[in-house]
Amino acid sequence: MHRNEVVINGLTLEYFTLGSGKPVFAFHGFGRSAHDFEIFTPVLENGEMLVAINLFQHQGSKWSKTRPMTDSLKIDELQNLVLHILKTLQSDRFSLWGYSMGGRISLSILEQMAPQIDKVMLLATDGLKVAPIYKFAAHTSLGRGVYRLLMKNPKIILNSVSIGKKLGVFDAKFHRFINVHLETKEKAKLVYEAWLIYRYCHPNLPSVAKAIEKHNVAFTMIFGKYDSVIKPEFGKLLSQHLAKPNYHIIPSGHLLMTPETIQYIVENRLWERKT
Repeated sequence: MHRNEVVINGLTLEYFTLGSGKPVFAFHGFGRSAHDFEIFTPVLENGEMLVAINLFQHQGSKWSKTRPMTDSLKIDELQNLVLHILKTLQSDRFSLWGYSMGGRISLSILEQMAPQIDKVMLLATDGLKVAPIYKFAAHTSLGRGVYRLLMKNPKIILNSVSIGKKLGVFDAKFHRFINVHLETKEKAKLVYEAWLIYRYCHPNLPSVAKAIEKHNVAFTMIFGKYDSVIKPEFGKLLSQHLAKPNYHIIPSGHLLMTPETIQYIVENRLWERKT
């Protein structure tokens, strides 16, 4: 993949392109990278280009050193970054892929830019249901203060989740997910930074559904049957607003960036535009 970057107002957004044609913007999940989508090239149709983007504070995408993260990314700034890349690629239309947290960002883009979007495919997408702990930690001064203290000692959270697992409040997969993402101070810091930077990227689901149908966007969601992080039933919170929901559940957990997912998409022709 060919590396590129766009720098606007001190924000550096790194992205990688592969192929040529109409761009397919791809947003990865928390703690992952744009290279996750490299194996998804068999899904692309002829005349499509992969544009895989690294989220801020991941790999080469960096937040401004002079801008506090509490001055979070605005939706119009996100839109301007997309428009800048489109101009560079000499295209005015595009499609979207999003996985987990990247799905939430894709939904926010879809809500604002549906007239320019042809197709959207979301895998285990975040943004369908807002967790109370996220509201508290990202959207209140008290919550941000508490989380800053916890960042200095992530074991407080890890031990609490372990107790919850023993009591049957959390299952083993959720326990493992939390441990992977908060096992060090550095990882806990990244969670906090991502929460703050993207805290305004929370789509209004009825508005998203209206945009999909008004502008005839081909829209697909895929969830893992055994996902304890983004539960499959969350998809109904959006699909219930669509006249023709395209909603799939496959035998998987949260990790859907796999050859098995690709095979399912290709065999069921999920990325082909239905006329």
